[in-house]
Amino acid sequence: MNAKVSIIVPVYNVEGSLARCLDSVAGQTERGIEIVCVDDGSTDSSPDVLARYAARDPRIRVLRRVNGGLSAARNTGLDAAGGEWIMFVDSDDWIPSDAVAKMLSAAVESGLPVVASNGCAKDSLPAPRKPRVSWRRVEPALAGFVSNRRIHSSAWNKLYRRDAIGSRRFVEGLLFEDWPFNTELFADIPAFALVDEPMYVYSTGGASITRSPFGMRKAESYLGGIAHVERYFAGRPDRAVAARRIAVAVKMLVGKASKCGDAEVRRLVAAQDFSPYPLGLKTRFRLWRMRREAR
Repeated sequence: MNAKVSIIVPVYNVEGSLARCLDSVAGQTERGIEIVCVDDGSTDSSPDVLARYAARDPRIRVLRRVNGGLSAARNTGLDAAGGEWIMFVDSDDWIPSDAVAKMLSAAVESGLPVVASNGCAKDSLPAPRKPRVSWRRVEPALAGFVSNRRIHSSAWNKLYRRDAIGSRRFVEGLLFEDWPFNTELFADIPAFALVDEPMYVYSTGGASITRSPFGMRKAESYLGGIAHVERYFAGRPDRAVAARRIAVAVKMLVGKASKCGDAEVRRLVAAQDFSPYPLGLKTRFRLWRMRREAR
């Protein structure tokens, strides 16, 4: 199949929401798509749901792998995808029926390598949808990505040209792998197209990583992401812009650690040197308090 867009759907134990996700992806008005579902070692009935959908829709390909986490599943999908454009949809979320068509239209009209939607909808979609999408060019790309939090650091709500991703892959073994991936990718493109309406519906009731309790693995993943981005931008002229995005990650890490009941996590975070980053007063105060506690 010569698909214009490969939609990568990582799947792990989402039997209750998977059908809704697949219905939304398969129901796109843009028909030139392939749907690459990566079953990351599910132990519930998700594989049965995938098999049913693949049997009735030849655009759906199902890949199965040993459980390796979201990054590994996305990377498996990237390696197998054949489309000129790439989109990621998490299996507990869904997309409007016109999402691919509108984002692809913005990509073609703009000639830009990435299209992002200005925010996402939560649980339900505002109505009515406009018949055509409007977009604007944002440049430089990294500064626009860092300054607009509504774009989100997630891989979802974006359409990537395959050559913009190239050999880049998600860092495996880390949680919150999206923000290093996108921070580095947006630094390597000149501009992106920003569409003016949500192209993604995020489920607030799902079992996502962000809603699970904060502990050592999450703290170490934040630190791993910070180190990865720091290495990538070392010696680059845009390092100061990247440092602003790292500061957001530090703010989130410190805020969550300060409320965490695990003293070991707080000691780990308190021991880090975050002085190179432009931190706000509240974050600095929380760090000071954790460091005083760790003495």
